[in-house]
Amino acid sequence: MRRRRCLLSCVCATVFLWVAITTIAAQEIGPPRPFEIIVPWGQGGSADKLARKIAPLMEPALGPLRVTNIAGASGQKGLAQLKAAPADGRTLAILTGDTFGVLASRPTDVRLDNLTAVAILMRQPSALLVNENGRFKTWDDVVAAAKTTPVRVAIAGPRSADELTINYFVRQGLRLVSVPHTKPGERHRALLGGYAELLYEQVGDVRSFVDNAQMRPVLLLASQRDSRLKDVPAAGELGYDVALPHFRALVVRATTHAAALATLRAAVAEAVKASDYIQFLEEQYSDADVILTPEAASAFLRDELARLRTLAAAQDAMVGR
Repeated sequence: MRRRRCLLSCVCATVFLWVAITTIAAQEIGPPRPFEIIVPWGQGGSADKLARKIAPLMEPALGPLRVTNIAGASGQKGLAQLKAAPADGRTLAILTGDTFGVLASRPTDVRLDNLTAVAILMRQPSALLVNENGRFKTWDDVVAAAKTTPVRVAIAGPRSADELTINYFVRQGLRLVSVPHTKPGERHRALLGGYAELLYEQVGDVRSFVDNAQMRPVLLLASQRDSRLKDVPAAGELGYDVALPHFRALVVRATTHAAALATLRAAVAEAVKASDYIQFLEEQYSDADVILTPEAASAFLRDELARLRTLAAAQDAMVGR
């Protein structure tokens, strides 16, 4: 009898300990974290619009997905938050070409090998635009003036893809002067208000201004013309070796498990089929093809970073760094 009581006591103690450990673990782990897309830019910008367009289209596969804006340091602040989050696939971020300009220019806490692309969601042609009511009507007008007098250009920020591109033209003999404006609205107002005479921007991001005859693209920063903007010359056809399509990618931490990545890619693959998203790409003058395969997405990012590094190296050589 005593042995039975001892055995029963041991069993009860074991069960109690198991329940206690399970309860503590449950309290520590808790329910799964909600999915989140970090936008490393302010509200209302093009990256923010993209995140808020794609998020609800991914929710049928993932559940609730919130969008969080963490602006600062040309996108690096938000990406640092991604880097600090668990690598469980539940925290994603929008990576843009603007941030790539910084990554190409100097050492940063966030590097491309810290990230894995879920998909390249958009690729848009960038352009140089003028005020419809300004003194320039064509790219030839800009070139004629900039050979002898300074021409102010509104750009996103120092060491951005914008500045690297403008300094390429400076090396071609044009007196273009970059005027940084971190917020898109400030850049647009600078052109419309006459504080700048050129604007570096994606045409789709200012489409309303173009459609309302307030802004006019005069040079497409691409190797060839876009059929949707057939009257706008491309840099390539004029002999300029600068073609940097602006991109926006959805990324996670590089150490994210393959199963979580597969779930995210499946959710994106369904989301981009939605008529709402297809229409969104058309309105933004974006390429219709979204890059979903991991190999193609990674290759695209490596190629873009290499292009920007070439421009950054040429810029540094120009100023004797």
